[in-house]
Amino acid sequence: MKKSSFWLLLVSLLALVLAACGPQGPQKGNLRITVNAPQGVTPEVQVTGPGSYSRSITTTGETNLTNLDPGNYTITPLRKKVNGYGYEGNGATVPVQAGATANHTVNYQVVTGKIEVTIAGLPSGLQAEIYIKKPDGSNLAGPLNGNTTIEDVAPGNYTVVAPDRTQNGSTYATAANNATLTVAAGQPATLNATYTLNPGTATITVGGLDASLPNPVQVTLLGGPSSPVSQSFTGNGPLTFNNLAPGTYTIQASPITNNGPQDYAYTLSTTSLTITSSASVSATLTYAKPTLSVSLAGLPSSGTVSTLTVVAQAGSGSASQTLSNQSLPFTGPVNLTLPRLANYTVTAHGASSGQPVQVEGQVVNSYWESDSPTASVSNASPSATVTLNFSDFGQTGRAFVVGNGAFTSDADAGYTLTDADLVAASPTLAAFTGSGQASAPGLFKAKFDAQGNLYLMYQSSGSLPNSRIVRISRANLKAGNWSEGAPGNLVIQSSALGNDPEPADMAFDAQGNLWVANDFESRLVCISAADLAGSGPITTPSAVYTSNVLVRPQQNNYTLTSNIHAIAFDGAGNLWFTAGDYRADVVSGSAITYGRRAVLARIEASALSCAGGTHTAPANLDGTAIPVRLDISNAVRYYDNGGTPVLVPAAGGARGILKPVALVYDAANNALWVGDYGGGNGQTGSAFRDADADQETLIRVPLNSANTTPVTAQPAPDLYNLRPAQIDHRISIGYTEPPGPNSTGLQQVFGLAFDKTGALWIVANNNVLLTATDTNPGPSDRRGKLYRVQIPSRDPGLVQWAVQNVTPTQTISAPQNGIGFSGLAFNR
Repeated sequence: MKKSSFWLLLVSLLALVLAACGPQGPQKGNLRITVNAPQGVTPEVQVTGPGSYSRSITTTGETNLTNLDPGNYTITPLRKKVNGYGYEGNGATVPVQAGATANHTVNYQVVTGKIEVTIAGLPSGLQAEIYIKKPDGSNLAGPLNGNTTIEDVAPGNYTVVAPDRTQNGSTYATAANNATLTVAAGQPATLNATYTLNPGTATITVGGLDASLPNPVQVTLLGGPSSPVSQSFTGNGPLTFNNLAPGTYTIQASPITNNGPQDYAYTLSTTSLTITSSASVSATLTYAKPTLSVSLAGLPSSGTVSTLTVVAQAGSGSASQTLSNQSLPFTGPVNLTLPRLANYTVTAHGASSGQPVQVEGQVVNSYWESDSPTASVSNASPSATVTLNFSDFGQTGRAFVVGNGAFTSDADAGYTLTDADLVAASPTLAAFTGSGQASAPGLFKAKFDAQGNLYLMYQSSGSLPNSRIVRISRANLKAGNWSEGAPGNLVIQSSALGNDPEPADMAFDAQGNLWVANDFESRLVCISAADLAGSGPITTPSAVYTSNVLVRPQQNNYTLTSNIHAIAFDGAGNLWFTAGDYRADVVSGSAITYGRRAVLARIEASALSCAGGTHTAPANLDGTAIPVRLDISNAVRYYDNGGTPVLVPAAGGARGILKPVALVYDAANNALWVGDYGGGNGQTGSAFRDADADQETLIRVPLNSANTTPVTAQPAPDLYNLRPAQIDHRISIGYTEPPGPNSTGLQQVFGLAFDKTGALWIVANNNVLLTATDTNPGPSDRRGKLYRVQIPSRDPGLVQWAVQNVTPTQTISAPQNGIGFSGLAFNR
């Protein structure tokens, strides 16, 4: 050791000894602890130090710990929990030095929160089993099944797991499921787990609507916990009702009326819906248009309906369906879709409203009208049925055949034949004359007007009643009321016909005026449509026409209208007539005895008026009114040189028409057919009986330029004021040359008519007036005849006036001898 170091160490030790031997200072220290705690919190602070020092402080404020050995003292505030919250103070290690006072303040603060749990809404026996999850996914608490408080929970976010609970098919849920609870120190977090039954869903699907509705329509659910609840729609598609509390709901729907052009009835697949939690139920609301099924009764069992329209009419709408060319029998149904839920009147009509239904027959059409039943459709009964009953429009679909007027040696009668009878092998003729029906004596012609009224012409002779025309109205025809005095029926008295005992023919013009040919009085009478529309009786004519045109200038008493027989209008409205009869000129030496001529002439339409008053003297139809005048006699001339008369034939070598009492317009060929009644061997009174066995004929006169060129030049005194007719057809039935002895074949043509097929019907008196002295032997058949003839093409090998035989497709005879036929009319 160095010397200097030694002396230094010695000085240090000496200083220590001197210090220890000097005066003594303080040996203890103090510790002042201040405790602060919230109200209600009792602190507890542990103080530990040297020498196993321990002290507990349980009060707030200052606590002085004195006479403490110097050293480090540990201050530890114990954790306290009050009302579910955790409180902590700040501890420390504080050094205490002798003679000094150390200080430390303990502040108690709340450091946790709590969770107050309320569970409600579950039925007895069903546990909630709720869990509260820490942020790391571990459980904080659970399962929780009742109200509780979770205390001393560290601040933070916690997740609630509250799954749906199911019991007896009902599922309960709470909005608390998956909720986040935020816990803050000193604050309660609330978990309100209120369970409710899960809501259900209902879907109602609307269908059946054709188009969108102008205005919305509602469907409402009633009677359930969530009711009323409604949805609106304007078209087809689903309506969804969400969040329905479980229960039973009634569906309230309504028919759709006056919401656009179409009403609808509805049906529901179910009237109520039971909603369960978390489930969906469905129903369909189907709308359908109201319908009507119409059956048809009373129509004929054969034929074809041209057009039949069934109409259902309500105040606010109508529906119809048209059948065309419907074969019979047909009873329906005719199905209608109706526009409204309403009361309907059901009818049927033909081609247009108000017209009867036409049934096409083989020969003649019939017309039918329906009754008008009612039918009602509603939502309760959206489909209805009804039967339309049809009845004949007024004895249509029939031919009316009559005969034989003023001839007293026969029996008069009138018959009807149905369309089926007109083509039957053994037809039935049903009498419409006799007791309780139409009068028979003097019945001569029949004619129908455009409205279906029947006009019966009567002649008078001897003890028979006065001549007249009786109209039987369509309604009375239908009812079978033939009485001449019945309301709706009408009598045109003899005075309106000029007191002519033998009116011969009738025709209607396009205006509905009735024209009558008066054979005996040789004049033309018109009864106006206005007079016919009255209630009658009609006692005066609307107009009377005669002619001043002489057939032959040297025969002053023989004019064109002398013994006018038959009349017919052509397509232009001109009135054609036949008149006179044919008697040959006889030459004896240088003397000529002039005969007569069968005439076919035309009165211009412009010369006719049915409102001109009575015209009897002077005659008012001159040559300009009747410019077309034809001789249809094909006249021959007899030369008597004191021996046997020699016949000089006319064109064709055959005689022409003797007594042209039948006339009809052939629209298909723009021609006229003339029928011959015939004559007699003596050319005197026997001519009215057709007292010979010759067969009669029909001629067709085309309305061509050759026949319609006016006669303008005045003929020489010994000639006739006529133009010879040019014919293009001449037919007969059973014609022989010379004729047989028994007066067979076509005899005494009295009427002509075309049926709908274009077949020509020939009305023949057929020998009813003949006696054995007229033809020897007498005729074996004295029953009137109806012949139906299909007109054949003209045989090109025949000359103009030669006769071509035809074979009738139908021959109908009167029921007994002595009944002749003189008139025929088809009722449609």
